[in-house]
Amino acid sequence: MLPGPQDMSVVLCETYEDNRHNWQVESQDNPYARYTSEIRSGKFIVEYSAKVFGGFQRTALTWFDIGKAKYFALSVSGQMETRFEGVSWGVAFRADETRDSYFLFSIYNDGTYGFEIFENNKWIQLISRRPYSGIHVGESNTMDIVVYGGDFIFTINGEQVNIFSGGLLEGEEILLMVGVKEGASAVFSFDDIVLQS
Repeated sequence: MLPGPQDMSVVLCETYEDNRHNWQVESQDNPYARYTSEIRSGKFIVEYSAKVFGGFQRTALTWFDIGKAKYFALSVSGQMETRFEGVSWGVAFRADETRDSYFLFSIYNDGTYGFEIFENNKWIQLISRRPYSGIHVGESNTMDIVVYGGDFIFTINGEQVNIFSGGLLEGEEILLMVGVKEGASAVFSFDDIVLQS
């Protein structure tokens, strides 16, 4: 089932049978985190350990390119395996090329979701974190986002959970994001990404 209207073209349909779409398969060891990303068993797997870099007050974020579009519909399934709190995954969009500003819709491993903007080197909550009983903690969850103009529709596991109007950012980058609080670790698994534009 497509995340958006039938008249939007499908520009990406990813089931991770191979790496024909050139996902960032890599190993990194930077001041914020150590991680490995790979395609394995039909999924995009990210094994992630956040370092301590801000007194256990901050979260390490890493992104993987999905595509570019200002108006789009996107569906992605993701799962988090962790024994730590403060772990999330989500989709950033309307990012500029420098990634200095973007919107981020996230699912957290405590059964909550949230929507925020990163701009002027700070985070501002646009939809405060709130619980949703339809999030399957420890299992795969499917996130759908429809972006048209300044209006955004957010769906989790087939149920619309929220809308937002008034988004003014102009960037076109769409990114798959993982977030892990300092000192924590997690394994993320992603599959079935569909992007329409």
